[in-house]
Amino acid sequence: MLDDVRNEAWPTACAEVANALQKPPFCYDAYRQILQRAGVRFYHGGLKSYNSTHLLRSLAFATRSRFEDHLGDWDALSNMGNGVKQYELDYDTAVQMVDSVRRSGVPEYSLGDLACYLCLAKAHAA
Repeated sequence: MLDDVRNEAWPTACAEVANALQKPPFCYDAYRQILQRAGVRFYHGGLKSYNSTHLLRSLAFATRSRFEDHLGDWDALSNMGNGVKQYELDYDTAVQMVDSVRRSGVPEYSLGDLACYLCLAKAHAA
């Protein structure tokens, strides 16, 4: 990360992400591409990388960005951890689960929240 800061890749990428986050909705893949274009080495930008997805989710929460569910996002989220992987949920099933939670009174619930819940549930069960 220090190399990224020294060559200005990290501050440049963060500025571009901050500008993009002001225009919701949040899309994991779009922000991943911003960091990859900037050449940030600290950011492990593989779409299915837990670290990259977690970093992007943290940036979105820090800016209170609104999440919007996309197929490409589920591709990344469904590979975040064993709690999600064990269920082998396809995008349509995951969206149905998220919609059910939204209808129960949590309108901001997202695919990212579902992925986190499944991981935490597995950890708790272990």
